[in-house]
Order: sequence, then C-alpha cells, then structure tokens
Amino acid sequence: MIHLVILFVITLLTGVSTSLAAARLELSLIAPKGEFALGEPVSLRVRLTNTGDEPIQVPRNLEPEFGALTYHIAGPVTKQFSPWAIKEPTEPFTTLKSSETIDQEVDLFYGGNGWTFREPGVYEITARYAEAAISSPLSITVRKPADETEHDAATRLLASDQAGRFLLFRGGEHLHEGIAVLEAVAQNAPQSPQAAYANVALGISQLRAARNFAQGTVRPANPRVAAEKLNKVQDQILPLGWMVEAKLGLAKALRDTNRDEKAREIESQLPNMVLQRFPDFNPTLLRETVMPNIRGKLQ
Repeated sequence: MIHLVILFVITLLTGVSTSLAAARLELSLIAPKGEFALGEPVSLRVRLTNTGDEPIQVPRNLEPEFGALTYHIAGPVTKQFSPWAIKEPTEPFTTLKSSETIDQEVDLFYGGNGWTFREPGVYEITARYAEAAISSPLSITVRKPADETEHDAATRLLASDQAGRFLLFRGGEHLHEGIAVLEAVAQNAPQSPQAAYANVALGISQLRAARNFAQGTVRPANPRVAAEKLNKVQDQILPLGWMVEAKLGLAKALRDTNRDEKAREIESQLPNMVLQRFPDFNPTLLRETVMPNIRGKLQ
C-alpha cells in the first residue's frame, strides 16, 4: 500500500471558533496497490486530516465532481482530471476536530474526457485542496496486458465509452454496447482484474429496477442475477470501496432471494475482511460512515 503525505499550513476563519486559528491540514493519496492492469479501473483513497489544535471547516465531499479538490495526473499523457459532471453538494462542508480525518475513495479511471489511463506506463497523481493543502505525488504503474486474454479485455474496455460510464455509475440500462462489452470481458477473461470490476457493476445494476428512457421501458430488479454476478467477484483484487460495495450488494441480493442467514454472515464478516486488507483504515469510519452510505446507495 502506498501512502504519501505533505503538510501545508494555512490561517483562516474556521466558522466554529471565535478567532482566527492556525489550521494545519494534511492531504494524502493512498493506492490499494502499486500496479494496475491496463483497462483496470483506478480508484484511490484521498485522506484529509486536521493535524492542528483547532476545529476547521473542510469540504464534506472529496470526489472530483464536487469541485473542492482537483486531481492532476502526469504520465504518458499529462492532464488535469476532468470529472464527468459538476455536482452541487447538499451539505458542502463538515467540521473536522483536531486529529479527525475524512477518508474517501475516488474513481479516477473515467471522466469528462473518457478513459484516463489509456496507455501503459508510470503515472503520478497529485490532489490539491485550493491553496490549503496539496498531496505529494502518488506514483502508480499501469502495466501491459499479461496475455492475449487480458489484452483483448483491455482493448474492448478502452474502446468503449459506454463501458466506462457503466462502470463509473454501476449501471445504465440504456448503455447497451457498454453492457455487452462488460459481459464479454466477464465471460472471456473471468480471472482478469477487469472481470472483477465488470461483475461488480453488472451485479449492482441488477439490484434495482432500471428505466430505459430511450425505449420507455422498465427492467425489474433481478436479485438472482445480481447474486450470480457478485458471487464471481475476486474481492482481493478490489480497492476498499468497490470491495464493500460488492459484499453489501451480494448480501442484499441474498436477502432479496430469502437467503437471510447467508446475508447476515457476509455482513458480519465484512468489517474484519476489510480491515485485514486495509489495516490503516479507521474501523469506526468504516462501520458508521462507509457501510451505511453504501447501503443507502444500494436501496
């Protein structure tokens, strides 16, 4: 696991203090691994910590589409990451007390300019919160396909904007071509890293009814198909957020097909599974924020 940080000191009115306070913020990027397969979605954790003595207001949402943080990517192609959309947060700020941390996962593999990591090579990613804090560059490697099967999977994915959008949104009933690509990757390269993500997105999408506005039709939820897809996921490949989503999605699919005991078993084991793979993650944050938030999205 890679964890690089740099401190910046700023002075600002916190909104929760009666005077100006010297606020210290630490911003860092954490990769679940140092090497990704070409065509494998790259998702990173971004961590913002108040290392000062006074409370401070900071952005509640660290994802690029909310605009508070920007992400710069240097590599075979150097660019500022462009999010797929700009979203207005309902609650833009939260208060961080001394030593408190926000730790969120951000998807950087696909955005407003399509697929981000289109070529093998070494990439350096930097996060910035205005002039308040900037992370040290985080280096990751996007490797060449290991064999012809992986090469075919990567080629199919990177040629399909619809597949990228479906992975990003974990659904999209109107994205017929993208769904076909993901189904082909999952079927033809079942042991590849790309297949794990394809099965997560395909499985999660089946947990809810979906409307196809182009055709004016509604596809009902299909928890049996969801369970079938999510059971195939090699969760040891996935970053933290995708892993939690896959396991909670599987538990919901099992519960919706009257397999409550197995669903409870998965949910009870999940915190320990996550913390074994990501021992630096705050267990309270996992149980009280990450898991409830993902459960809400799956409803």
